[in-house]
Amino acid sequence: YGFEFEFDGSTWDFADPNNDGVVTPSEKPTNYNNARIVYSDSQEIHIVLQPDGPTDVDPDLKIRLDQAAVATDSLGFDINDANDLHIQGIEGTRYLGDTANDNTTLEINAPGVMTHDADDLAIVWNPVQEQWYWSNPEIAFASSTDALVSGVTSNNAALDTTTAAMTITNAEDLTMWAQDIQLRYDGADWDWNMPVKIADFTNDVYNFVPNNDPILSISSTGSNGARATTAPVIFEWTGAAWGDSTGADTFVSGGLNFDILNSVSDNTTVSALMWGAGGPLSGAAIINYTFGTPITTVANQTIQFEIDPAPPREYPNAVLVPASAPVDGIAIDFDQDSSIDLTFDVGAGVPVANNTYIFDIDPNVPPYEYPYATLDGDETEAIIDLDGSGNDSDNRDIVFSFTRALRYGASTHPFDDRAVIAFDILGSTAWTEIDKEDIAQSGYFSFIGDFLGGEYGTTEQWIELDLGTVYDGTNFENQSMSTTQYSKASSTVFQNADGYSAGDLQGVDIASDGIMTGIYSNGELIPLFRVGLAKFLNNFGLSNEGGNLFRETRDSGTAITNKPGENGLGTLAPNSLEMSNVDISEEFVAMITTQRGFQANSKTITTTDDMMQTVIQMKR
Repeated sequence: YGFEFEFDGSTWDFADPNNDGVVTPSEKPTNYNNARIVYSDSQEIHIVLQPDGPTDVDPDLKIRLDQAAVATDSLGFDINDANDLHIQGIEGTRYLGDTANDNTTLEINAPGVMTHDADDLAIVWNPVQEQWYWSNPEIAFASSTDALVSGVTSNNAALDTTTAAMTITNAEDLTMWAQDIQLRYDGADWDWNMPVKIADFTNDVYNFVPNNDPILSISSTGSNGARATTAPVIFEWTGAAWGDSTGADTFVSGGLNFDILNSVSDNTTVSALMWGAGGPLSGAAIINYTFGTPITTVANQTIQFEIDPAPPREYPNAVLVPASAPVDGIAIDFDQDSSIDLTFDVGAGVPVANNTYIFDIDPNVPPYEYPYATLDGDETEAIIDLDGSGNDSDNRDIVFSFTRALRYGASTHPFDDRAVIAFDILGSTAWTEIDKEDIAQSGYFSFIGDFLGGEYGTTEQWIELDLGTVYDGTNFENQSMSTTQYSKASSTVFQNADGYSAGDLQGVDIASDGIMTGIYSNGELIPLFRVGLAKFLNNFGLSNEGGNLFRETRDSGTAITNKPGENGLGTLAPNSLEMSNVDISEEFVAMITTQRGFQANSKTITTTDDMMQTVIQMKR
């Protein structure tokens, strides 16, 4: 798929995606990368799709136009496999950050605009910028190097983009949009030169009375950015004012210039204007240390710190690696995977102290397959207009919505608090083969539907599609009711069948043959189970286990089982009371024995009573 041709006014040729005047086999459609046009004019194109060699000019496809083409006209088409199934949609979604943990719902409103497959696409939410960006660095790099890394400038004309070669070796690592990434040469090495931030301050040591750690803040930043210190910087409290060890409030420490702002510096706060050696005052930054408890008037209390400029916030793990050739080159590993991602060959001996490099990283480009796609949204949803229609009623082709809003605002971090959604688009106008294993059993295409979402598959149901053809294991054969298209006006023949509604089990009926039938509230009577019976050749050989339970023995023989009424087994008598199954003679003997015992006991009582009466009369 993806055949595209352009007319230059006289002949047709394959579209040139890189606009370099050469269409390579890799830029032609997959499976037809050797296809070529053997003849064309303003109204005809003859194409050999799979040539046998350079002399093969027998066209496989001829295209004839009703009207003559003019310059810049273009056309395209796909080659489909008519025997297989067309699929459109999104698959392989991967969520990172706030979009994960079932917080994201995918909505596809216009699958029809998915016309080509596109893999490894990603969008990124920058919480500081409060904006969604495409994160397709490899696609941007494929279009041109300058599309991914742009705006390269230097304060030294000898280091501009015309003389310094830029090489991108791992475009996939440049995933975040970032502007004004700045590097500075201090005369020996290149280092980051980003606006001053708290993360730049390291190895803090405080010597206070009382001993309390101050809180560092930066109230403003200059254009020059952070400069690395050559030695620890020391602010000293004289007991009444801040300065260096000599008491001066304007001094150089650690290779940087500082000016203590006495109007806002006291025993609760120290503020200082800081700028790099040789840098202009306009590039300064104001740093503030605020104490939780006012310090005492004791002299020689100090603040000591170092400055190690940090990489851009969008790439907090980035490191500068000394370039092997030339010595003064710049090599950057953006994700600390021990591989160089970006190199600037500035030329040996060219940079001098305070030379700078500034550049942007912009992977914010739509997919190559959907060049007009637009991306919009906020912390509650991400919206993709895949065909770039711009129509207010048709610009929500793909929507990712979030149950809990994503983090955003100035207090967030562009890397740590970012949210990423990666996905693939299944939009090929090619066709995908159906797995015929499920067809072989019944002859029809079938699948499992779980309409109620029952646990452990208890509500799953097989569904078969009978379209009038049946699969015999090799081919599909038409049946008598197969779909047929005749050369006449179309009409619709349909059947209407009303099924039973959902019902609840209300009762059970048992027949004499042992079948238990369920009676449902929707009127359905469904056979559920059958009661089985068993007999033995010698019932008296069974072992009595008590409680109307008997156990099989060798004398009784094995059980003979079957449904009621079969193999000499009796039938069931549903809705009937069971007659007594006791031994009447044994029960009758037991009754007489009990009666005789009662009579004997009664005689004993009578004799005792008579004796008592005699004793009483003798007393009288």
